[in-house]
Amino acid sequence: MRLAMFAPVLTALVTLDSPSISPLAVRGWIVSSPDRAYLERVVEAAPRYGINHLELSHDIIMAVTDTVPSAERIRLIEKVAQAAARRGVKTYIWSQELGVAQTALNLDPYSTAGAAFWEGRRAAYRKVLRACPTLAGVVLMFASAPTRIWRSPPRGAFWKGLSMPKRARFVTDEVKSVVVHEFKKELFVRDFNHSPAELKWLIAALRNDPEITVVSKAAPQDFQPFYPHSFSLGAYGTTRQIAELDLDGEYWGRSLIPSSQVGYLRYRLRHGVNKHIAGAVGRIGPDAGA
Repeated sequence: MRLAMFAPVLTALVTLDSPSISPLAVRGWIVSSPDRAYLERVVEAAPRYGINHLELSHDIIMAVTDTVPSAERIRLIEKVAQAAARRGVKTYIWSQELGVAQTALNLDPYSTAGAAFWEGRRAAYRKVLRACPTLAGVVLMFASAPTRIWRSPPRGAFWKGLSMPKRARFVTDEVKSVVVHEFKKELFVRDFNHSPAELKWLIAALRNDPEITVVSKAAPQDFQPFYPHSFSLGAYGTTRQIAELDLDGEYWGRSLIPSSQVGYLRYRLRHGVNKHIAGAVGRIGPDAGA
């Protein structure tokens, strides 16, 4: 088990350098492995490390569709969410949009085909949230999705006329209509991206929204330790924001090589706190590549 090595890191997450600083409101882990025994150990350990937020990602779930996750995976997600809830920990699932891999999509909600497509996306979220009622919410993202909103062919006057920020805003509002408005759950939106332009579009799309929380990597794109701070930290106006950090060593051994990151994480978190983040989540192993 790899959790013990994170005790100093999570002390840094909660208190930073000074006991006079209140703990961050959101203190989370991101887990990517569907291994049941591992997930049980994670949930059992969470309260000892002050964790109150758990995200299920990657090999557990990456997209909400009619067929993904499977019935077996749905049962696993709900079981984890129930066990976490008993310990005061909220559980969330990741979901990429557009979560379908099709080459010819009509995304115009004013057309018959487009209206049916968006109703299908809303129905997929309803299905999962009804099957997993203990979930606290969803973590939405756009980068690396099966169909990327930036590249979707502009079929129909509506979609063709949308700027890139308005595309992100439109999809966010579609998901929010189910997650937040219908089910009264929380919606987090990751601003993970593949270019500075994409990140700028997301900032423009997600500013000043009281109904969502933005999740921003401490670095502008991947978890490269030598990257500068992300320019998205503090850029979302009144939208609540938390930072995402790498506790799994994606670029330095994926937890297989022991390393101390306390100083590095304090450096990232100091900057985030100065930008008024409301919390932080750390990605922990194991993962499929480890």
